Amino acid sequence: MVNSATHYFLVKPMTQRQFTSTTSFQCLLIAMVVVLSLLSLYSEYSVAEERNVQGGESTVSYRFGYRYDQLDWNIASDLSGSFTPNILSELTWDEVRSAQLEINLSGLLSNRLYYRVSVALASTQKGENQDSDYDGNDRSLEFSRSNNNSSNGYLGDASGAIGYPIVFGASNAPSLRITPLVGYSYHRQDFTMTDGMQTIASSGRTPVLGPITGLDSSYQAEWYGPWWGIELVLGITPDVEISLLFEHHEGEYLGVGNWNLRSDFQHPKSFEHVADARGDLVALNLMITSNYSWRWLFSAQLQDWRAEPGIDRIFFSDNTIAVTRLNEVNWQATSVSVGFLIPF
Repeated sequence: MVNSATHYFLVKPMTQRQFTSTTSFQCLLIAMVVVLSLLSLYSEYSVAEERNVQGGESTVSYRFGYRYDQLDWNIASDLSGSFTPNILSELTWDEVRSAQLEINLSGLLSNRLYYRVSVALASTQKGENQDSDYDGNDRSLEFSRSNNNSSNGYLGDASGAIGYPIVFGASNAPSLRITPLVGYSYHRQDFTMTDGMQTIASSGRTPVLGPITGLDSSYQAEWYGPWWGIELVLGITPDVEISLLFEHHEGEYLGVGNWNLRSDFQHPKSFEHVADARGDLVALNLMITSNYSWRWLFSAQLQDWRAEPGIDRIFFSDNTIAVTRLNEVNWQATSVSVGFLIPF
């Protein structure tokens, strides 16, 4: 996105909306983790009453694991996407590896209505970024490319849902619990760009080949909205359960970038992306009863999200706005974790 400002269409002076800082985001998720833990300790619902519905005991689970994220987006040179180049600038974050903590609280309300609330917070350990700009259609005539480090960032997910469980089978035999669910979720990725290296350069248009001094840019992606899904829990034995969860999300996407080396951009909000979004989530869990009051929990999860064509707004330092087409945004996240589940 080195020289893409010259391709934008200028519009009215801006009135900028302040976005949530990374620090506030971390504090919010940490606070939610604490609240979930307290709720698990001070629940007002009767465990004996809830267990009248097989598998309906209230539980809190703690999972520790590793996740892999990938996000990419690209913009056109005009609002219609028909001018050349149809892909002006493209950024990709790849091989983003993070350590993650997840807490899940679930149980029954009024002995029948199932609820589940979950929060996950991850700290990025390693990641790569590439920023490319083009003069030709379909990623041709690349005139600028930088390859950057993205090892300092944070990722977070929060979700809540309710449903009505339908149980087949007895507690001392193979059983199946089917729970249709409706819910709402929020997901955020805070990516960074540091230790830059210009690998393709054009005289007078880009930095020279080699290290990019002072690069410390950031991009924050938010996905949020309602979802529906279904959870299947198979009780193989009284001590072993397998669950499969599917969610389909329909919501919105908001991306905010801070390009710190662009003096002609505003800071900390240099540009924003707005679009409709949709995504799918699949999770597989294995629960095994231990010799103590808790159960082992092994989990694997896959998320696949995409944003439809939307708007890219760039905020200049002279208080003008330029707009063009956001072609697409894609985000995938895969995680594996191990933890324990505590009935209460």
